Amino acid sequence: MNRILTARPPGEHSEPLPLLEIRNLKVHFPDGAGPVKAVDRIDLTVRDKECFGIIGESGSGKTVLCLAALGLLPEDASCSGEVLFRGKNLFSMPAPEIRELRGREIGAIFQNPAASLDPVFTVGNQLSEALDRGAGVSGADMKTNVMQLLDRVSIKEPALRIRQYPHELSGGLRQRVMVAMGIAAEPLLIVADEPTSGLDLRVKRRVISLLQEISRDTAMFVITHDLELAEKLFETLAVMYAGEIVEIASCKEFFQAPMHPFSEGLLNSLPSRGMQPIPGSSPSLLALPTGCRFFPRCRHAMEICKTRHPELFSVEGKRQVRCFKYA
Repeated sequence: MNRILTARPPGEHSEPLPLLEIRNLKVHFPDGAGPVKAVDRIDLTVRDKECFGIIGESGSGKTVLCLAALGLLPEDASCSGEVLFRGKNLFSMPAPEIRELRGREIGAIFQNPAASLDPVFTVGNQLSEALDRGAGVSGADMKTNVMQLLDRVSIKEPALRIRQYPHELSGGLRQRVMVAMGIAAEPLLIVADEPTSGLDLRVKRRVISLLQEISRDTAMFVITHDLELAEKLFETLAVMYAGEIVEIASCKEFFQAPMHPFSEGLLNSLPSRGMQPIPGSSPSLLALPTGCRFFPRCRHAMEICKTRHPELFSVEGKRQVRCFKYA
């Protein structure tokens, strides 16, 4: 099979305009020892109503990528490239326009509801504000709409819950309130960062079921290290390692036959596949290897991997992998 390096001329689209498109994104942070390359040359596309996921180890840059997609990067971030939502670059938008877009057309579900929910406002107050960012709901209908929203995310006794403060709810209820806030304005895209993090198994599976229901009608861009969530929810996924994408595949293809050695290691670390941990640790984002970033941990490493950094190679169909095995 002929394999070639991925190349996509900027601005050319053979398909309808993507909902979210990230082009050559780099996000670095200053540090006394040099720049921290949290996100390095990322390219990906999310179509309308597609559920696209990013998986990888902690510290691989997933959350920074999520913040970039929401237009929420901190001020000290140095970034280049483009994050396009419906063809408009978030990096060139004024802050008020981004906030309005984030409230109406892009919903967010954060990984730590205890920190993300405002402790001084009731659940009802916060959901009312989220609903008002959408099409707008009249005062007379607001309470009814808030209770219907809680019912949609399977929260019982909504009349009680709207009067409560976040600290009065369990972790699972707080997470479902975060989901409710994310979908309140009926956005075109929901960006979720570790939506099942810290939940017990029973609550986690309820949240996964809820996200599956939402993904039928809404595009989702989900960041996670939870492979159970990935397998049940994603249509397409990308694997992130040391700040860069190392594999892009359909979810089915990935779980049947991962191609990148790091992807193989991730799946082999599952209890159902023998629970074999990947040896070593990921490199510091301050001092990345000259060649392949996974080279020191790779059981398939070749001499070329030490000195040359692999690009993303196109393989079968739309599948891509950053490995010289497929060059």
